[in-house]
Parts: sequence; structure tokens; C-alpha cells
Amino acid sequence: MNKITKSTPMQGEPLSLLLLGPPGGGKTTLALQFPNPWVADCDLNLAGPSRFLLARESGLEFGFDTVARGPEGEDILLADQWSRLLDLVTKAARDEWVKTIVIDSLTHINYMILTHVLTKQGVQEMTRREWIPFRQELLRLVWGLPHLCKKHCVYVCHESFERNDKGAVVKHSPAVSSKLTDHFGAYFTNVWRCTSAPGVAGHSTFSVQTGADGLNSLKNTFSLPFTVDVTNGAKALIERCLC
Repeated sequence: MNKITKSTPMQGEPLSLLLLGPPGGGKTTLALQFPNPWVADCDLNLAGPSRFLLARESGLEFGFDTVARGPEGEDILLADQWSRLLDLVTKAARDEWVKTIVIDSLTHINYMILTHVLTKQGVQEMTRREWIPFRQELLRLVWGLPHLCKKHCVYVCHESFERNDKGAVVKHSPAVSSKLTDHFGAYFTNVWRCTSAPGVAGHSTFSVQTGADGLNSLKNTFSLPFTVDVTNGAKALIERCLC
């Protein structure tokens, strides 16, 4: 039996973090500030965040592989991208330099898995039978990867909006085609939401919401403030979570 006492506290497990938010909310920018990140680039969206960070922090360094393009720049068919992603993630998990694996984004990976399942099953549309392997493949990434690699894992995901009959937003949800999203928080140590807003002199401000409210089912295991301003960098926030 394992026992936890004041003199022998439980050792910290690697972080498994889901970052939700709208386009331009700062999800990828935040993910790139984690230690020694490697990015599975599915969105082709690294240029903007990296330029933003390099203008502010000359020491920025990260690795990445583009899932939709091969080593020679050749296009990879969507039906083959899921297998390529798994191969790239496996290599990154074995790389001693890599401390954080960034999956950017689950929304694009959603379509990779859908196409992979349809192709493998030899059908044109999803039925109840096809949703079973879809969920298995998705869980392989969001639940299995952190346990396999023992590194910090940061998952970027766009959000969808549920509206009432008057058009008002009543809920933000992960933009992934699975009922697993109804209890996505069970598969991550933390779930945060990244947003931006107009600031002074035309510059944007960036914040991270860590606490759940009526619109979001977020998760915070570090006793963080409900909202954290990361406009000038997320170093303090990340150090608090990884100490």
C-alpha cells in the first residue's frame, strides 16, 4: 500500500492540459511557452504565435512536425494523416529534449480520425458501429498518450457554441465530434479557456480562464485565480503548475 504523509507527499504527475477557446484566443501561444515543447502541427498555424513570442522572447525554442506534409514537403492524404500523427508523437515521446508534447489541434485531428475510421471500415458515413473505433482512437491520444510518454501534454482545441432560441450563447463546448466531450474533463488534469480582447494602442490582451462557470466546464487543480492575465507572458502561471 502506498501512503501519503506530510514528509512523503505524492510526487507530481505530468500535466495533461486541454486548452479551449476561439480562434486568436492565444491557445497556441500559451502552449509554446511550456518547457521544451514539440508541436504536432495540424492547423498550420505556428507562424503567427512564434513571431509574436520571438518579438518578445529571443530564447524561444520549440520543435514541430507538420502532420499534413511529409519530410520533403509532399502533401499527406487526409486518410493517412492519423497514422502519421501517431508515428510522430511516438518519436517525440522518445526524444530526451522534449519535455512537453503539444497537440494542435484536436479539432483538426477529429477529421483525421473520422476519415481513418471510414476508410478502414470501408463505408461512406458514420453509423453507431463506426463511432466505437472513433472514440477508441480519440482516447488513445487524450488518455493514453500522457500515461505512455510521461511528459507534459498540452492539447489545443477550438470551441463550438450552443445557442438558445433567442441566439444567445448558453454553452461553450470542445469542437470534437464525440459525446466524450460531455465529460472531457475526466481525461485531463486541467481544462482552461484562452481568450483575447482589445487593449490599449491597438494591442490585444490575453487571459486564461481556469474556473468553471455557466458557459464552461473548466477544471483547475492548482488553486489558480479564476482568470489569469498572460498578456505579458505565461511564465509565472506555468511555473506554478509545474513546480
